[in-house]
Amino acid sequence: MQDAMDFVNSSNDSMRRQESLVLGVCLKSTGELAGKCMLFSYDKGSRRAEIGFGLGSSFWGWAISTRLEKH
Repeated sequence: MQDAMDFVNSSNDSMRRQESLVLGVCLKSTGELAGKCMLFSYDKGSRRAEIGFGLGSSFWGWAISTRLEKH
């Protein structure tokens, strides 16, 4: 998993270019960065985008993605 500041910087660059929206997924209990949730392939004409998420391998099996889908 990327260092937290690298994640923030690369996400900001991508958002400035209007290529994507990237949000961090943090553990509520500690604030630790566990992964990211992204809107990408944004089509301005149709106002549609794809959504996806990625989690660091140390967070696999924690049912985090299930909770992301429900909220």
